[in-house]
Amino acid sequence: MSKGTELELCYQCSLICHSKDEAHVRALFLQALAPSSLKLRSLRSEDLEDSKEQVEVEAEMITQSRDDGRMEQIVSRLSMEPGVTAASWRIIEQEFG
Repeated sequence: MSKGTELELCYQCSLICHSKDEAHVRALFLQALAPSSLKLRSLRSEDLEDSKEQVEVEAEMITQSRDDGRMEQIVSRLSMEPGVTAASWRIIEQEFG
């Protein structure tokens, strides 16, 4: 990397939960994110096409220091919630000069 180039990492997290638990899951996610260096860029919910009872909650976070361990902690914690049926995360790397 050349001098003055910052690497910004974007994490994407996807949670699938029961519709009735959507607000609770969103609140827990924000609470889990608060003490970390991850900054929320977007948070959206969308009903799943094949189910009227399940919602996908998708979040994008940005950070300037890679922290896979923290992301895994957040997703693992949320996956233990009774209303959450699936949870995953991935990295999208973006370089800025």
